[in-house]
Amino acid sequence: LAGEVIPASAGTPDVRVDPQSAALRAEIRDRWLRAKRNRSRNTAEAYDRDITVYFEWCDARRFEVFTILPSDVERFVEWLQVTDNIGRYRSKPKPRSAATVARMVTAVSSFYAYAVKHTEGRLRNPVDLIDRPRSDTTTAQTRALSLDDVARLRDAARDNARDYALLQLLLGTGIRVSELCAADTSDLGTDSGHVVLTITRKGGHRGKVPVPPGAADALRRYVGPRVGPLFVLHNRERMNRRMVAYRLER
Repeated sequence: LAGEVIPASAGTPDVRVDPQSAALRAEIRDRWLRAKRNRSRNTAEAYDRDITVYFEWCDARRFEVFTILPSDVERFVEWLQVTDNIGRYRSKPKPRSAATVARMVTAVSSFYAYAVKHTEGRLRNPVDLIDRPRSDTTTAQTRALSLDDVARLRDAARDNARDYALLQLLLGTGIRVSELCAADTSDLGTDSGHVVLTITRKGGHRGKVPVPPGAADALRRYVGPRVGPLFVLHNRERMNRRMVAYRLER
């Protein structure tokens, strides 16, 4: 396969298929992530982190990504199961969760599937030949808040207009934090006399979510006449997921 040029789809430059080539790996990775980003930026960011871990693991052991054996991919999965999120081995403490390992293996498989498709089958997906880890999707891993927890959260945030509006909106609508961060003041409106927020869901679909009266009042007090991102930092830049998590922890 070394040096073979594979015709690409219309509008896409040809890919030179050399399984030993770092350039091939980088090119397919960038195309794959762009394709993911067109569907969901958050998924693309997670997959970017996951594939970086995989590439670093391969490089440290001198495995070529496109000629690696399925048995070595199994070693990668075993390594994921006994190390933490920065690759340190753990004797007792908490390793990666089964759901995290499954997601990371899915990311690696997705990368290979894209490579196979866009080189017309000249490459292979070694993940197809291993027993992939499964996570328990029938049992929730997240502890639910009690009504007392919710009341204490509201009381703790009441003196900060932004935090209180943020908390009320999350509690009252159940939208994702990423959806909250992406919302603009222009997305607030009314429908049949009810306050609604138009959000961008996973996959880029737009949809209206009813906003309960308590959350609507908190948003009015916080937003006022301001236009732009719905939730902002002190410098008026849009809040991101990390800052929302930090404020909720506070």
